[in-house]
Amino acid sequence: DEIKNGMKNEEASQVDYEEQMDTAEKLREELIAKKVSLEEAIAKRNEEKSAEIEDMNANQKDLDDEIAYKNSITPDCDWIIGAFEKRAVARTSEMEGLSGAKDFLAGAAKA
Repeated sequence: DEIKNGMKNEEASQVDYEEQMDTAEKLREELIAKKVSLEEAIAKRNEEKSAEIEDMNANQKDLDDEIAYKNSITPDCDWIIGAFEKRAVARTSEMEGLSGAKDFLAGAAKA
């Protein structure tokens, strides 16, 4: 009777062990699949990151070029802004002088 009970216990233990091994193997396979999936996702993200870094570097170069261009034209723009009023007054005086000369010449032609 004791041998029968021992054999039953051994069978039950063996069945339990096999179930646990199956569960562990399934879990191992799931974890391996998850690891592969994560590695693929990381590789994809790294490719996207590399592309973004290339875009960022190109954009930075464009920005640097724009800043250099702005710095190169700033003195001329500042001069035009500063001289605008003086030039406008000079042009008004010139127009008045030309109108006066035209009127003078028109009057001289009639006389």
